[in-house]
Amino acid sequence: MRDKFSSRLKSVGSSVESLLQGYRLLATLVRPTSVEAISRDPDDNHVLACALTAGARLIVTRDDDLLTLGTFKGMLIKPAREALSVIPERPV
Repeated sequence: MRDKFSSRLKSVGSSVESLLQGYRLLATLVRPTSVEAISRDPDDNHVLACALTAGARLIVTRDDDLLTLGTFKGMLIKPAREALSVIPERPV
């Protein structure tokens, strides 16, 4: 709901509500299991646990502590620009 995001969304003819609705359609809720503390930042371990529980193959982030890991239990951890090169055009 930050002004800077709301104004960007408005400039492309969208809204916070429509963006959230789109995420809801794509999201699958999971109840994460715990994982060993692996990240330099303990707060990031919940991201790893959630991705693992969901069966993710890729974590897209700007977080340096996660990016430093590179992979976690077979999942790639990439910034958005690099992630685009490993995401197939059509889901497998």
